[in-house]
Amino acid sequence: MRVRLIEHYRLWETAPEYAGTPQAWTRFAAWLLDTDQLMERVRMREGALAEQIEIDYRRDMLLVCGKIIGAYLLAWLTALALLFGAARVYRRRARR
Repeated sequence: MRVRLIEHYRLWETAPEYAGTPQAWTRFAAWLLDTDQLMERVRMREGALAEQIEIDYRRDMLLVCGKIIGAYLLAWLTALALLFGAARVYRRRARR
């Protein structure tokens, strides 16, 4: 998500002292800078639109995190249901 934000708003242009390639700046900035620091650069570059950009970015991050957490919960619940199902079948057979 950070890489997409940097590329979409061309945030490497907010660092005129940087002499490398935009790809290298993007790679290192996505790894080194946190979301607040990136949003500060968006504010410098976009001005009044920055607030809406930040709201959209945080909403998208929440959706992505929700999907990831949901997938892990689903996998965990599936494994747990299979375990309880196997235990129930075992008990029924043991009673007979």
